[in-house]
Amino acid sequence: KKVFFINAGILVSLLSSAQKDDFKVGYALGALDTIKCRLQFIEKHGVPNQTLILLINDAQTTFFPGGPIAGFGIQVEKEMVHYGTVDVETSIGERRTAQILFVKKLVAGKIDLYEYSYSYTKTTTKTVTRNGVPQPGSNTSSITTKTTNYYIAKNDSANLFLARPSLLPSFRKIDLEIYFSDTQDILDKMGKKINYKELIAFLKEYNSGSGGKVS
Repeated sequence: KKVFFINAGILVSLLSSAQKDDFKVGYALGALDTIKCRLQFIEKHGVPNQTLILLINDAQTTFFPGGPIAGFGIQVEKEMVHYGTVDVETSIGERRTAQILFVKKLVAGKIDLYEYSYSYTKTTTKTVTRNGVPQPGSNTSSITTKTTNYYIAKNDSANLFLARPSLLPSFRKIDLEIYFSDTQDILDKMGKKINYKELIAFLKEYNSGSGGKVS
C-alpha cells in the first residue's frame, strides 16, 4: 500500500506539471495594472465561449471576454502575441450579430490594428423531379464562405470614439486619415487606396514615432 501511495503521489505531481506546462509566459491587463503571469488561451474564430486562464502562484482563474481583463499578451515561441477585447460583428446571410471577443492584434502601440476571421457554411438541396414528381436522390451542396474583418483603435487619443476598436470599412485614405491626422508626412505618402502590407508599414511607422511630430 505504501508503494501505491508513493506512486500515486508521483503521478499526481506529473499530471500537475503537465497542466502547468500548458501555460505560457505573458501578461494580462487588469483594471489598474499589468499582471505578469502565465496564461492559457485557445483561439477559435467565430466561437463566443472563449476562455482565458491565468496561473498566478499556482492558482488558476478563468476570465471571459468583456470581464475585468481588457487584454493580454502570450509568448508564442520567441514572439509576444497581443490580444484585446473587441465588440466584433458577424454577418451570415441577412443575419447580423455582435459579441465581445478576445481578438489578436496585428499591430500594437499608439494605434492598434486587430484581425478577426470567421466562416460559415451554406447548404442547399436540389430535389430532382420528373413530370412534376419528386424523385429519390436529391443533390446537396455546401459552400463555405470566409470573412476577415479589421478593427482599429487609437489609444493615445482623448477621443473616446477613436479609442474604441471600430470596424475598418476599407484600406482607403479617407477612412484612415482620422487616425493619422497628427502625422501629415505619413498622410502625404499614403495613396487614395493602399494594400494590407502598406497599412501595416504605416501603422508601425506611426507607432515608432518616426512618422513625424505628434501635435
